[in-house]
Amino acid sequence: MKTKNLIFISFLVLLFAFSSYLSGQNKTKEKPYSLEKDKQQRKKFGRQNMMQNPSEELILKIIDGLSSNNEDKQLQVMTLAFKVRDDRIIHIAEKLLLESSSSEVRWNCAQLLCRSSNSIPVLIKALNDNDNTVKFCSSKALARLGEKDSCYNTLLDIWDESEPVTKSNILHIFVDIGTNEAIEFIRNEINNTNPRVATHAAFALAKLGYYNDAFPVLKEFLNNDNKEVRVTSITGLAYIGDKTSLELIRKMLNDDEHIVRYRAKTILKNYGIEYTIEK
Repeated sequence: MKTKNLIFISFLVLLFAFSSYLSGQNKTKEKPYSLEKDKQQRKKFGRQNMMQNPSEELILKIIDGLSSNNEDKQLQVMTLAFKVRDDRIIHIAEKLLLESSSSEVRWNCAQLLCRSSNSIPVLIKALNDNDNTVKFCSSKALARLGEKDSCYNTLLDIWDESEPVTKSNILHIFVDIGTNEAIEFIRNEINNTNPRVATHAAFALAKLGYYNDAFPVLKEFLNNDNKEVRVTSITGLAYIGDKTSLELIRKMLNDDEHIVRYRAKTILKNYGIEYTIEK
């Protein structure tokens, strides 16, 4: 009887050890690039960027600047406003978003309100602004706050009038929205005639886990003449993270542009991959 018990206990010990091994393997194989990690990093950056226990004097300085009718003063204190969490500042920003004559002040206020769920009604009103940048920033804030439908339609409305840089940013907002319609729109844009837009569409699909759709586009644009397109391509491949993608990233260590080589080095380092530069 004792022998059977000992055998059973030994079996349990081995089973536990094997489970721990598998758990350890899974942890080491966890990809350093994913949509979930992006969200965690965003929250972490937001916390780090906030001032801890700002003085009342500083808060009043921000309030005074925002409450003035001087656009320059409003913009000067806006940088500080982003670092302070105070309901009084939020209320002034809401008012300015809807009433300021300066589009720059309005779109800064829209960005400021992305951390205030109580500001959703004001941000929705701002979607009717006559300035597309204000519409874009308000939509981005709403997407971060989980208000998907209204901002998706607004971004569709301004798409055709937007520059490639803005279109690329819109595609990544569609990642945050994550509805079937938004994902299908992204998928269609991998065929965009502008390399920047097409590459960001593939990058966005890689973030969402649509690797089969993203990989051929990202691989193709590794040879693009534009260094920013190549950087976007290798970043998208980092989210796929399989052996083939990482090998393609490794080959970019020999790129002529420093920014491309640096991005490739950073990705390989985050994956724990040793590399040598063959020059």
